[in-house]
Amino acid sequence: MGAPQTPPARWQLTVAVVVLCVIWGSTWFVIKDGLERLPPFLSAGARFVVAGVIMAGASVVLGEREGGEDPPAWLWVVVGTSNFALSYGVIYVVQQQLPSGLVSVLWAVYPLMMAVCGHVFLPGERLRPIHWLGFLFGFSGMLLLFQGDLASFGGQGRQLALLLLISPAASAVGTTLLKRHGAQMSSLRINRNAMLLGGAQLLGISTLCAEPLTQGWSPAAIAGMLYLAVFGTVVTLGLYYWVLRYVPASRLSLIAFVTPTIALAIGWAVADEPIYWTTIVGAASIIAGIAIATRAARPSSEGALPTSMK
Repeated sequence: MGAPQTPPARWQLTVAVVVLCVIWGSTWFVIKDGLERLPPFLSAGARFVVAGVIMAGASVVLGEREGGEDPPAWLWVVVGTSNFALSYGVIYVVQQQLPSGLVSVLWAVYPLMMAVCGHVFLPGERLRPIHWLGFLFGFSGMLLLFQGDLASFGGQGRQLALLLLISPAASAVGTTLLKRHGAQMSSLRINRNAMLLGGAQLLGISTLCAEPLTQGWSPAAIAGMLYLAVFGTVVTLGLYYWVLRYVPASRLSLIAFVTPTIALAIGWAVADEPIYWTTIVGAASIIAGIAIATRAARPSSEGALPTSMK
């Protein structure tokens, strides 16, 4: 995608990054709140069908300006299934039981999983010994959360947390394939196709699970779903790609440090979700692990696709 002749001012880029952090940090609570009214697969499926329709319109209006090749069908099928249907389906199921802030912290291991996938599958992204120290910090933080915060939920809480880890793992696999095979592809068309497919798959699962399709659609539920579709998905993707024209992807990865903190604060302030000392220390350890494992990013990572923070 070509950059405009006049680059934006630094304050404009700063505002865009702050908006990204706030929106992605808030989506965890909005998902949790919506699950009080709508079943998980229906809620997630409706979100991505709406987002996909909006993205389809954007691809018509902005497609020529963005450029890029048409993505092969196999690529957007994989991304739609892994990054949207599987990843978000797991999140929505788990957030029925676990606090939104805790879920966001657990999901924050995604950059660590991306680093491992890059080490294995992407040339030029081999990890050095210092990066493995980051994984040690991240793993220690996870253990602390499992032994502390999740202990209050009993065995079911730990099982749900293990289930949740499928979500960032699935996203890491899909994003790695995008980085390897989709560098020259149109991001608008990839996301349009993947969202529509992922949304359709989630709605299909909703039907198979006999979720009620017409109940729970209160004004608050519709407003929450539209917020997640428009702001939590379409607007954030658009902002991310715009900022990515001018800011290295390695710097944008700092969003991964901020988002869990915002999610924890919102969950505590709005929904009275508990924050224990293990929450703070565990989150700090995971964030420190991310900082170490992603430091000194290679040039090949500068074209990275968005780190979806949900």
